[in-house]
Amino acid sequence: MLFRHSEKPGGQHVRLLRETVATRPSAFRGGDLREGWVLYRWDTEAGRVVLAYPVREGLGMVMPSASLLDELAADAAALAVVEADYNVPHGPSLEAVDAAAPDMPYGTTWKLLERVLGHPALALFTSRGSGSASGCCW
Repeated sequence: MLFRHSEKPGGQHVRLLRETVATRPSAFRGGDLREGWVLYRWDTEAGRVVLAYPVREGLGMVMPSASLLDELAADAAALAVVEADYNVPHGPSLEAVDAAAPDMPYGTTWKLLERVLGHPALALFTSRGSGSASGCCW
């Protein structure tokens, strides 16, 4: 994967879901349900990105980690976890982890995720359109 082991000059890790900008829309690869999570997958220019939405009761806030990345998205360059809070007009918070630095979780935003995907991501939770990523899994 293109950015799986990328670093900035000086050895500092590039935070994929914060600092990458797509030059074209990514390919949505579908969604599935796995052990209390709904997982959405995109193949981006930077590698596979997985958005994990918790649906198991009582799960609460979950920080992404190396073990969660391995459990839910071992083939991904980055995993974003949708948190249990909801902020109007920004939607739920996102926490992320990259395969290149699995012990360094970080916060990101829906707008930054959209830049990586090359198209809107929050539409998954606010719209039921058809024929696009926003209507893929409802």
